[in-house]
Amino acid sequence: MFILHSSNKTENLVAHLTAVIENAPLASPFEKEIFLIQSQGMERWLSQQLASHFKVWGNYQFLFPDKFFSSLAQKIDSSLNDATFDRNLMLWRIEALLRRLDSNDFLPLKQYLSGENSSLKRYQLARQLAQIFDQYQIMRPDMLTAWQKGDMLYHTATETWQKALWLQITAQTGNKHRGSLWLDVIAKFNAAKEGAFSQSLPERISVFGINTMPPLFLSYLEGLSKHCQLHLFLLNPAQTFWADLASKRQRTNDGSFTGHPLLSTLGQQGREFQEMLLEHVQFDFEPESFELSEASDNLHQLQNDILNNRLNGPGEMSLIGSLQKDDSISIHACHSRMREVEVLKNQLLYTLENDPALELRDIVVMAPDIQVYEPFISAGFSDIQHAIADRSLRLSNNALDAFIRFLNLSQSRFGWQSVLDLLEQPVVYPGFDLSETDLELIKYWLKDTHVRWGKSAKHKRELGLPELNENTWQASLDRLLMGYAVGNDADFIGDVLPYIDIEGSSALALGGLCEFMQLLFKAGAELKQQKTLKTWGTQLYYYADQLLAEADPVERQQLNELLTELSADLADVHNDTVELQVIISWLEDRVAERKSANGFLRGQLTFCSMLPMRSIPFKVIALLGMNEGEFPKIDRNPTFDLLTRNFRKGDRSRRADDRYQFLEILLSTRQKLIITYIGQSISHNETIPPSVVISELLEVLEESYQLSDLITWHPLQPFSPRYFNGTPDLFSFSEADCETARALSAPKPASALWWQGTITAEAENVIELNELFSFFRHPQRYFMQRQMDVRFNGIEAEAEEREPFAIDKMEGYSLYHEWIQKALNGTTVSVKKLQAQGRWLSGVLGELEFDRQQEVINEFVGRIKAKNLGEPLEDLPVDIKIENYRLIGKLTNRYKNGSLFYRYADLKEPNLLSAFLDIYRSGNNAPNAFFVEAALTYVKHTYKLENGNRASKSALDVAKEQLSRAVQQPYEPELKRLYHNVTDLAQILDETFEQQCQILLQPLWNATHQL
Repeated sequence: MFILHSSNKTENLVAHLTAVIENAPLASPFEKEIFLIQSQGMERWLSQQLASHFKVWGNYQFLFPDKFFSSLAQKIDSSLNDATFDRNLMLWRIEALLRRLDSNDFLPLKQYLSGENSSLKRYQLARQLAQIFDQYQIMRPDMLTAWQKGDMLYHTATETWQKALWLQITAQTGNKHRGSLWLDVIAKFNAAKEGAFSQSLPERISVFGINTMPPLFLSYLEGLSKHCQLHLFLLNPAQTFWADLASKRQRTNDGSFTGHPLLSTLGQQGREFQEMLLEHVQFDFEPESFELSEASDNLHQLQNDILNNRLNGPGEMSLIGSLQKDDSISIHACHSRMREVEVLKNQLLYTLENDPALELRDIVVMAPDIQVYEPFISAGFSDIQHAIADRSLRLSNNALDAFIRFLNLSQSRFGWQSVLDLLEQPVVYPGFDLSETDLELIKYWLKDTHVRWGKSAKHKRELGLPELNENTWQASLDRLLMGYAVGNDADFIGDVLPYIDIEGSSALALGGLCEFMQLLFKAGAELKQQKTLKTWGTQLYYYADQLLAEADPVERQQLNELLTELSADLADVHNDTVELQVIISWLEDRVAERKSANGFLRGQLTFCSMLPMRSIPFKVIALLGMNEGEFPKIDRNPTFDLLTRNFRKGDRSRRADDRYQFLEILLSTRQKLIITYIGQSISHNETIPPSVVISELLEVLEESYQLSDLITWHPLQPFSPRYFNGTPDLFSFSEADCETARALSAPKPASALWWQGTITAEAENVIELNELFSFFRHPQRYFMQRQMDVRFNGIEAEAEEREPFAIDKMEGYSLYHEWIQKALNGTTVSVKKLQAQGRWLSGVLGELEFDRQQEVINEFVGRIKAKNLGEPLEDLPVDIKIENYRLIGKLTNRYKNGSLFYRYADLKEPNLLSAFLDIYRSGNNAPNAFFVEAALTYVKHTYKLENGNRASKSALDVAKEQLSRAVQQPYEPELKRLYHNVTDLAQILDETFEQQCQILLQPLWNATHQL
């Protein structure tokens, strides 16, 4: 018995199903209720609905059609086993055959597989062919039968080589592929008396949530219905026959078209399925439960008109002209994905605010690919309970992701950031007895030893580069280990320069780092060689154990299952050696195609992907990312796919699937449909068209319902004042955005100093010399740090993953001063030692640069020695009284004939101001007491003017320009904080500043520069 249940509402179909279960219980309570579904989301929803209705619900089984039909075939005849045609097995079977293309029929394939990366290209081709042949078995069994007989259907060069390849496959597996076996089962069903196989089959089978099937499926179900109860629950948009409805192109030339235009444009898949039902199936009973919605808003009116397949229902007044814009269908154009999520959140909050009966479980948010929106959802909805479904296994399984990254890294350049990124994964570092504190310490060591990339000098040589050990991982590890062993870095020990900043318990972190790096080095060597699939499975299992010792057992189990396939299932059909990159591609493919529905319908706000045949009703449905090119998805079938070139009714098309799914979403929304898309350019604010299905919906609403201005155009920023000043259709629930908008809309305050007035600092008559020097190096920084206890930490750029080809300015400043100090003390600097530290350029280039810099340093040191300062003297204790101040400390840099102060760079902070104690006292009360660099600029320019320079700018103007530039520099956060909003620098560099420069500094500058 084959019964077709039809309705325009999925809830009514569930009511049909519960009525069947209640009124016709299975003969045995131990018999399972069998359901055929096409998505895990439908499985979860249907289970919840049945449990809600029956209160106690169990002993049931949900199956996908492929698995169900194959299992039934074996129940009918144990010899009808199609396991050898499993797509994953077929992939490796084909990969092996592609290595042995001897016939001239395969000339196109030989040409493609030649050249570089032939192994990877061969695998990718085998994967596509496995997918295509898998479809041929179901969609074109007649074509495969013709090939077996030596015939062809299309007589093309493409069909010629595919036929030859298929014959080679069947020579190994036999002729009975999945489609052929199913045809045998169908023939057995049809030839036998009704009920002959009842004992071998389930008593009742319910097909739910499937809106299209290939003809072979329908024939299978038709034959099956003669031996058991078969119920097909079909969501049908219209209650009248509409399979013959004209397409959009056809109705353009047909002025008498009376159907609903959305059924015409979106319903191709449904029309074709209705036609196939008429052609292939004879139903015994066809109960219907079509139901009009109360036409209270635009959404319900649209649903009713689709149900009636006309623009107004029978017996109704013409409502088309009376419809007004409402929020039952709202479309929002945004500038970015993040703005889409922000707009959606406000729309949902508004909906929840205005409907107290609405719960989060009544709302679903869908996107063409929800993984693209995952980071924005996590950020935007962090304060709302939500769950994200349909994530790939790699995104949901951290162990799998880390292991694939490990495999890729083992054959890479070993860039320092890539290695650290892997080590810092929470599933990795605990397995090496490391903590988060240890990771920070390791990162410091690697930065200080200047690791950049490469395992070792040998590794660089293998890559065709000079065999230089500097900046490699091995060089760094050798230094760290040697430093721990000997405890000093005075000289090389066995060609290794020790690194001494390791002692005590920090050695445990070093041990964990070494263990991790040795595992990577070992993998880099062992996994480079080609191996058979069985060997790969065993070896990768070993490395998974080593890398993921502390990983979650469930995540490890999923990885183990994949590796078991390599070493067991696949090894029987493929004995050739393959490269690691092929294995990585296989793993990535397997984890990408496995989507988890764990987050679907968990009583929270549900986010999921727009998957075909998921026509589940919700009170509110929101669609993110309805952008042109993203939805409907574009069919990207290979050019050698014979299905694409020779289309038949029932063939699957992703674009047709998506269009029909959008129609089902229109029918499944009960109260409100929210649609967002990127409709405005984030850089130029230009209009961007939405998905074609949204354009078609807008066209119907405007032309047939006279509804206009349906798109809400949102500002670029969530804190735009338009959200809070009563602009129609724009609103926000964000207090932070409201405060920001209020601040931006408020009149700008007059330019004023960030710091005004003074503080009462503790009067200190005793002043230490070091404090005085610190003050005059940077008075504003001194004030912020000492008086306000504020310290600004700048953003430090990470070192690149390459060895240095030039000396960094900041690193060079420190290095050159060390160099000069050693030269003055009579010691030499070794280029070998600098290179071993990773602070100098490698190889001959580094030696040449060292010689050049040595000459410059020698010249600078010579200028210092020419001063005849004599022998260095010990520091001199100072304790002197100057008026009301007592100055204590030590005078350093003393020599027999004078004191020495030098700076191997442009002069920025003169050491001539250390006696200005009054300025120091004022600088402890307010930050504006003195400006060192501006003052230096002032006296320099004044000196030039006094000595004949004809510059047009005054010294004060030049000083103001210098301070204005300094305020904008990232390395001057104190100046930026204090003076960033000052437009007139005369407030700061005033008469007092000029007097300080003219009276205190200018005479000193002139005197020192006339010597």
